[in-house]
Amino acid sequence: MSVKLLRNLDTNRNKEQEDEFAQTMNLPLYFDTHKTIEKFDGWKYSNAKKLSKNTTFLKDIVIEYSKWNKNIELIFSCFIENKIGKFELTKEEKEIFKNRDIVKIHEWVDNNLEDKNNQFKALLYISEIINNNQKIITLINKVINEGISITSFALDFTIPLLFIKEKGNG
Repeated sequence: MSVKLLRNLDTNRNKEQEDEFAQTMNLPLYFDTHKTIEKFDGWKYSNAKKLSKNTTFLKDIVIEYSKWNKNIELIFSCFIENKIGKFELTKEEKEIFKNRDIVKIHEWVDNNLEDKNNQFKALLYISEIINNNQKIITLINKVINEGISITSFALDFTIPLLFIKEKGNG
């Protein structure tokens, strides 16, 4: 059994899928036909609890969510073998940010204005580059997960942090 939590900012709520889950009497069959649960953070909490209590029926499924909330926290806490899916930039994209090439970063941002998932991937990678700075990661999470703003705004305030010299490095 493997449950992979996947952060997908473009996932849409599938009310029919949630209703079918709530009404089904044959959970093994349900998970045979539903390999991905969409927008789980938008499900009713009662259905999240039902899913968490029936973990023996789960095989290999992906649970998509757009923000961390009590549904995701519940699922995360119920599985010993958690797998968290994380979007990653390509090797070439990582080099652009790692090398701090302002021209290529600007081009990348221009090419990804509408892609929230790519923006989120860049945010995660930038936080890794900046020595896994917990303050930056916390700030990114607050902006995106607590609905303060959107990924493009978070990217706007995070990219300049790449160019600030760290103490002791000159």
